[in-house]
Amino acid sequence: MKKSELKQLIKEEIAKILSENKNKPTHKSKVNWYYIEDNSDYPGPKGRTVPDAEGFDNPKKFKGTELYIKKGTKGWASGNKFEDEDGNDVEYKAEYFEKISK
Repeated sequence: MKKSELKQLIKEEIAKILSENKNKPTHKSKVNWYYIEDNSDYPGPKGRTVPDAEGFDNPKKFKGTELYIKKGTKGWASGNKFEDEDGNDVEYKAEYFEKISK
């Protein structure tokens, strides 16, 4: 199975699980998250997401970065992962997310 096929299958399964789960989102992002493309001039590892937050270089000022998850986006936190309603996920760190009260 090709990597792209596997990614698509995972996204479909995640979407299926989310559609079956009627629970409301549990968290929302307090920062914008950016994807660092392989050809980016952003310092450090490529092919990952970084928060636009203190301790990280401002991803907006580098070429080859794109907004991945917008500040205020709601989703679910589970373990070390936050996933939004579209199936996009980033590393979950409590300081970058706000718990939504039910």
